Amino acid sequence: MHMIKQLVAAAAMMSMAGSALAAGEIVLVAGATGKTGRPAIEILKGEGYKVRALVRDAAKAADLGEDVEFAVGDVTKPETLTAAAKGADFVISAIGTGRSQKAEDIEYGGVAALVDAAKAAGVKQFVLVSSLNAGSTDTNEFLNKAFGMLLMWKGEGEKYLRESGVPYTIVRPGGLRPFPNEQSCEGGEVGLKVAPFNDTGMGAVCRTDLAAVLVNALGNPDAVGKTFSLISDEHAPVDKWKSDIAALPKD
Repeated sequence: MHMIKQLVAAAAMMSMAGSALAAGEIVLVAGATGKTGRPAIEILKGEGYKVRALVRDAAKAADLGEDVEFAVGDVTKPETLTAAAKGADFVISAIGTGRSQKAEDIEYGGVAALVDAAKAAGVKQFVLVSSLNAGSTDTNEFLNKAFGMLLMWKGEGEKYLRESGVPYTIVRPGGLRPFPNEQSCEGGEVGLKVAPFNDTGMGAVCRTDLAAVLVNALGNPDAVGKTFSLISDEHAPVDKWKSDIAALPKD
């Protein structure tokens, strides 16, 4: 646990854009108990944000900390999201399709429901975790074949967000580390490659690095209105990804 906190602390330093810490702005995190949501929450807390975790069972999420507000809701039940989003300044969606779920219901329906709730609440920005090759309709793609056209539905979720009128940032990470055969993946130790969203390269990225990028996007005009891919790049300077995001054209 101590090592995890050290990694998250390093990622938090990466995410800071050099401005003052957030003045208590509220961030609703969907997918809060997941392997990307958890480090994102730690970074958010470190930067002074107030975290509101969207959870289906608050008791099972108690280990997120006493300083985290819980909003009980389910992205497959839109009526539960209105109260969760009320008063939020930002939304980070790190939701993913579980083994017993359909990709259409989560990657499209769930994202759309969150976007609608965010729009109704007047949030400043919606940051979405997607995937490399999102939108692919190739039935031979592994993620499409194994998870009910997951990439296609991720693309539909992205499209819904772009067309919603809500200011957004969409991040398409590669494979998320640590993989099942790894004990950890130390974020902040190598650089990151940022590329236009239509880049179909391959690669992976530490979840703590992804979390740092998500938090850095909040309120960052250089990231708004952009979709980009993200993978680790051991040859890139550790912090260069910030200027690379700024240099990307808007969608």
